[in-house]
Amino acid sequence: MVFWKKWVAAACSIVLAGGLCACSMVTVNEERDKAQVVAEVNGVALPKSVYYTTMQNVAYTVGATTDELEQSDMYEDYQKSALSQMVTDELVYQDAQEKGVVDFSEEHRAELMKAAQEDLYSMLEYYRDQTAADETIPEDEKETQALIRWGEYRENANMTDLEAYVDRRLKSDAINEMRNSITEPVTFTEEQAKEFYDQQVEMQQPFIEEDETQASLYQAFGELYVNPSGYKYVKHVLLSIPDETQAEISTLRSEGNDEQADAVRDEALAELKSLADEITQRARDGEDFDALIAEYGEDPGMESEPAKTYGYLVYEGNEEYIAEFTEASVALQNVGDISDPVATDFGYHIIKYDRDGKGPVPFETVKDDIMASQLTSAQESAYLTYTQELKDKAAIKEYANRI
Repeated sequence: MVFWKKWVAAACSIVLAGGLCACSMVTVNEERDKAQVVAEVNGVALPKSVYYTTMQNVAYTVGATTDELEQSDMYEDYQKSALSQMVTDELVYQDAQEKGVVDFSEEHRAELMKAAQEDLYSMLEYYRDQTAADETIPEDEKETQALIRWGEYRENANMTDLEAYVDRRLKSDAINEMRNSITEPVTFTEEQAKEFYDQQVEMQQPFIEEDETQASLYQAFGELYVNPSGYKYVKHVLLSIPDETQAEISTLRSEGNDEQADAVRDEALAELKSLADEITQRARDGEDFDALIAEYGEDPGMESEPAKTYGYLVYEGNEEYIAEFTEASVALQNVGDISDPVATDFGYHIIKYDRDGKGPVPFETVKDDIMASQLTSAQESAYLTYTQELKDKAAIKEYANRI
């Protein structure tokens, strides 16, 4: 620990000499601001510094920065959300302490401190290596620049005060442990998934039969369980271009060199054309298409359920698959139709219109998604019930006007 303090002090002194320092003292006003109490939970005062950290987490959750949130019309809602979240986290933390679910010993604290120090030291060495290799930085400025970048890292990672960092880590670990203890026992069975599916089909079917454009609204939220007309299930035999050639084509396209990419692709496809034509003819002659997939197909998706049984769902405007594949699939008019070999950057696709997709989506094709999403919902519901019970019996004071 003595070595660590000397090392950090030395590092900060070098950065100070360069005019910037991640270790610089904040102003008295800033310290007072961060120390101002914005909530009390069962007698424990929560300073604004905790609110600031929680607001950063809120911003991260919505994919924004705190500065961007401040410019948002919903900023007051975000503030309320952060204040509520910090109160909830404190309640869960207190419950974790009471139940002893996390190691709060000095030995464990020392381990976390050591790990944080090692992380900072490794990052300092990383920035030193980075600036050493940067020929645009004068030799006599490399160390200062490395320390400046390292200081920015410490600031962004909230590691300028390691004692406070370890406190936050212990609190975070405790909250996560309590969340896991509440959510892990929650289950959502296949029977429940089928019941949910039946309810959704019953609700959606009359709306979509009356107005098929309603399907796009359900589709936008990933909750479409009844397909309109024009949806179809297709299967395909993929004769794949070698992986290294696919990578070369992808690189050329990313560089804007489509002409050369097309040339590389055409050369690779030429080697597959004869076999692609043969498979197409055999399929049109009535050979079992699933057997052809098993013998020649190189798309792993065709080997696993539910696609192995039902195929891929395609429709006009669907962007889930490469455009050439979707266009050729949509162009097939009747169940059983076989496409000509379709060229893409992946190889040749021989596509079969396997079954009409109109009507209720087969349960097997959405079962896994339903079970995953509804399990998450059930777990969140259980956690919200738990935290609400903590709030109902807690003494809470919030001072929103201080934010």
